[in-house]
Amino acid sequence: MGELSTRRARARGMTLFELVIAGAMTVILLGGFLQAAKRGQEAYRRSSANTALDAKACRVMDQLLRELSAASFARLDPSDPVAPFGSERIQFDRPVSFAGGVPDWGARIELRWERDPTEVDNDLDDDGDGLVDEGIAVLVRDPGGPDERRVVLARHVTELLEGETANALDDNGNGLEDEPGLCFERVDDGLIVRLSVQAPGPDREVMIRTLESTVTPRN
Repeated sequence: MGELSTRRARARGMTLFELVIAGAMTVILLGGFLQAAKRGQEAYRRSSANTALDAKACRVMDQLLRELSAASFARLDPSDPVAPFGSERIQFDRPVSFAGGVPDWGARIELRWERDPTEVDNDLDDDGDGLVDEGIAVLVRDPGGPDERRVVLARHVTELLEGETANALDDNGNGLEDEPGLCFERVDDGLIVRLSVQAPGPDREVMIRTLESTVTPRN
């Protein structure tokens, strides 16, 4: 009788030990699963944010190129935005019709970088959006005229093009110095358009996308 009780006690002891081990393994496996799920969610959010920023940069660049594609090179202002400075603004005219080969010019158009009105040039995030001193890309029709109209093409344009710092040097190696996040440079018969847009990432890190394209305006 005593020996039987001892065997039963040992059996119960082994069963409890196994339960403890099984419980610990379950906790470990569950923790690993939760960590993997969290990493998956973070990767998805980051991928979605990157995709959205890529789409925004492409959309804005397409708009800029469409506006410039019919511009007259002879009527650009500044007429020669060349390195090392380029220009943060460009004015141009586009023909709306032709009579006897003579163009009838439409309202003057300006594309330019401006500081976001909610920001101050102070290296701080004044509007609380996670970005510092950002600007906007603006299209202005009939600038300074009675029918002036402004259209904001994009917000969250960087203060300086990606890779640049305000030091009067060409930090990103594109031949320009301290150029803004939207800038124009004339090279031979082409006009180079550069654009950097940004957004706060899932972990509040700043993501930046930079595009560069060349358009050949009309003569």
